[in-house]
Amino acid sequence: MEKSKLVFCAVEKLYLKSNTIMGYWMWTNHTQWVANKSIDLANKYNASQELVYCAALLHDLGDSRYERDHKDFDTWTWLTSKDILKNAGFRKNKRDVIMEAVRTHSCHPGYLPTTLEGKILATADAMWHIQTNFFP
Repeated sequence: MEKSKLVFCAVEKLYLKSNTIMGYWMWTNHTQWVANKSIDLANKYNASQELVYCAALLHDLGDSRYERDHKDFDTWTWLTSKDILKNAGFRKNKRDVIMEAVRTHSCHPGYLPTTLEGKILATADAMWHIQTNFFP
């Protein structure tokens, strides 16, 4: 099984057993949409489909376990995402690219994406907000 499918299965498993307010909803309505849009953008801008797809699958992983204001949200997301990537067989240099995209996808001041993969993830995530019916 290719690495991205292993990541998909691991992430899906976490979201499907989620007890958070946003967990299952995020998986079915947001995460997979962003992942698919990331592939489209990776094709358009000659980036690695596999890396941006996996970053998109992981970008809001904390929602599968915690509410957004929980003190462990970011740490758990980071550590669990790294474990998922390692278990899927990604080498450290590829894990670093994916994790950098995850870390910077929200474009907070001082944490802007610098890689093509990071920029694609941030763009796909932002596009979800304007191309879906999330906002009334």
